[in-house]
Amino acid sequence: MSTTSLPPSPSLFRHLILDNPMTLEATRVWRRFIRSGGDTGKGVNVTAMVFVAVMYTWCLFAILRFHEDMSTLLLLLEAALLTLVVPGSMYAAVSGERERLTWDGLIMTSLSPGQIVVGKLLWRVVLILGIAALFTPPLLLCQFAVGVLNSPDGASARHEYTLSELFLAQGIVVSWGLLLAGFSLWVSTKTRRAVTTLAIITITLLSFLFLVPMLVGLFGGRSYWSAYDPPLRQLGALLLHLHPYDSIWYLSKEGAASVGYGGDQWVKNDMVRLIPWIYLGGAIACIVGAWKTLRGLEEPRVRS
Repeated sequence: MSTTSLPPSPSLFRHLILDNPMTLEATRVWRRFIRSGGDTGKGVNVTAMVFVAVMYTWCLFAILRFHEDMSTLLLLLEAALLTLVVPGSMYAAVSGERERLTWDGLIMTSLSPGQIVVGKLLWRVVLILGIAALFTPPLLLCQFAVGVLNSPDGASARHEYTLSELFLAQGIVVSWGLLLAGFSLWVSTKTRRAVTTLAIITITLLSFLFLVPMLVGLFGGRSYWSAYDPPLRQLGALLLHLHPYDSIWYLSKEGAASVGYGGDQWVKNDMVRLIPWIYLGGAIACIVGAWKTLRGLEEPRVRS
């Protein structure tokens, strides 16, 4: 039986999670962050954590004091934070090992490609969920403060999102983070140097998040999708709808009102609910691609 094959289904969870030594990587990273400060230094880390705590407290106070619905700002900030943090923590996952010449020693152990992939991904997924959990209380507080405290009859006319739209937007943000993690891992398995991985990820994100919307607008593209438009214009509108920040913005009342979606078939058919699933599908495809690449890198051990 090949060493790259996975165990039967009942023991798959134990193989990938419970008996996976790679899951200890998160513990090592956290201890290094707390004790020595990692690459940035303990002083910088403490300062950043104090700053985040102060801003978080101020945000909660502002929502309660001024009865402001800051949901759109918070969701965009959460998406931006994940866009920076997730690739920044993942880009050297495999290419960094190869650059430090520790990869050969890693694949000569009994670890399978699946264990390596799960070990590299697991604590990043926890990080994504932790950031989402951090933003959830102020988002829910916006619903309470505006809907109850600001109006005598408890009306929610000033809400940027209904509760279901808020959870959908949060789902878009979390699935976007998972897509970033999967894509960053896949690119990291394809390169030999961490700086190359970082460059590829950065160029790809800048192209998708900034260059594509600029080009769509420059060449007369529109932000709504219609079956009667030429194929190129439909493609541009589709790319804009798949943009995470645009999706969050257009879900809000202000964003929807500012666009005027008269003939937008995407919105009429409520296809925005597909976006988290599209992101998750992309994440799964990237993870499978990373696993297949690691199987190829493991071939010398298998042949021996």
